[in-house]
Amino acid sequence: MGNIKEQKWVFAAQAIIKKTWEDMIATAKVPDRDAPLKNTYGKNTLLDPTYSVTALILYIYQAESEVYKSLNHASRHGDTTKVATLGPYASALYPIIRGAQLWRTDEFATKYNTCDLYRGGGQTEEETNKYVLAKGKKISLFGYTSTSLQKKLALRYAWQNQYSGHHKVLFHIKWDCASHYYYLTGGAYDNE
Repeated sequence: MGNIKEQKWVFAAQAIIKKTWEDMIATAKVPDRDAPLKNTYGKNTLLDPTYSVTALILYIYQAESEVYKSLNHASRHGDTTKVATLGPYASALYPIIRGAQLWRTDEFATKYNTCDLYRGGGQTEEETNKYVLAKGKKISLFGYTSTSLQKKLALRYAWQNQYSGHHKVLFHIKWDCASHYYYLTGGAYDNE
């Protein structure tokens, strides 16, 4: 496993974290929650992977902090009580996931537009049957979904619970899209 602090962009974000956080909040603050964020295209905007605000937002998500856990839980379960605290962050993260990949100029700009992705998890029989019926069709995933390029690593996240009826599952996703994702190294889990 790699050490996330060795990544250069983390040092850049840490050096200006207070200003970057304030910029993130200012960028994400919109009077109409259904209106798209302004100032999202071009240099020093959320779609610029080198912009300090974008680096901080991705760092927070990648670090698997309480923000990551709360945001994923709230978005998957429709928990609107988190909108006041996580809403600005989610509003800033969404355009990054939706389109920042298209603005990359590094070696990962198009490398994973078409690939096999894996995600381990747990599901009940009823939940699994819904996915089986959708095999070969496009489906919508709720929340932010982290995946691995390596099946073996994704299997580590498969879980079961005999009391709730959940059994281990492995999702195999055939990805074929140039947007709506953002490739990150594993960060805290660099070998993913």
